[in-house]
Amino acid sequence: MILVAAAIIWLVRSRQKNTVDLSLSAVLTHTFHKSGEQICRIPQLDVNAPVIVKLLNTPKPLTCNQTEKNWAFVENGRFYIADEAVRIHGSIKCNHFRFWRVSDDELASDVISDVQNGSLIEKSDYFRAECNSKDKNKWSNLFATIVPDLSAIEKAKAAKKSTAATNLDVLILVFDSLSSLMFQRKLKKAYKFLVQDLEAVVLEGYNIVGDGTPQAMIPILTAQTELELPLTRKRYKNASYLNDVYPMIWRNFSKHGYVTMYAEDSAALGTFTYRLKGFNKQPTNHYMRTFFMQAEKEIKNRMCVGSEPQHVVHYFDL
Repeated sequence: MILVAAAIIWLVRSRQKNTVDLSLSAVLTHTFHKSGEQICRIPQLDVNAPVIVKLLNTPKPLTCNQTEKNWAFVENGRFYIADEAVRIHGSIKCNHFRFWRVSDDELASDVISDVQNGSLIEKSDYFRAECNSKDKNKWSNLFATIVPDLSAIEKAKAAKKSTAATNLDVLILVFDSLSSLMFQRKLKKAYKFLVQDLEAVVLEGYNIVGDGTPQAMIPILTAQTELELPLTRKRYKNASYLNDVYPMIWRNFSKHGYVTMYAEDSAALGTFTYRLKGFNKQPTNHYMRTFFMQAEKEIKNRMCVGSEPQHVVHYFDL
């Protein structure tokens, strides 16, 4: 692999000089240092290379339901009816259809009737609000929030912490099928903020270690490849559940006093449930698969949650 990579890098450089030497000796010269030490040269690629830029396009901005804004919202763990909705429709009464995880394939639910404005959200992170107004109109929408897990909080408080602990929150945010260069092209403000404001370390030599989302994600979360770990592919009878055999990094955080969450924006194509066996116990304190199992039944355009873009609701509100 290193030999092939070095050959490709060298060919690119050779073309810049309008010469291409395909001899093995030339390839080896660019793969090994004179001392015989094997080295890896990371290619310095042009972010704005004309051959790539000409193929790019910018999609139109996402617009959700512009007819009417959401009637209700969640703030600081409480459910509120929007003043604007009351001005337009008169008094509004809402019921909550709460749902929670039984397994990776099953949900349970209940209904709370006549939820008062400002009510504390309890029991589940996820619910659908069903509202009726004085002028006989109806509105409903799904909500995802964070209901404090008191047992997890007490466990976190009791956890033994290192004297060197920084107490920083940790967020691992993954964009699937997005290269480093494309991130720089399409998320320019985010990249600038990371590099200049936060002085982030960019791992320029990082590359995928397999073809597919699980093959990329598993090493990030476990420090091992799928082939190095016990079998978890669901089509095999002797396959194990992931939480029984995978050393997921969130276990390390739980051990050191963190409350954890795993979230991805699809249940049907879940990284650990589409081809793999999934989890027989909820893997983290908060788990967004539950929300999307219900959302995929109800919402046709899952890029929007009511009148708001999904990415705004989930990346910023949570």
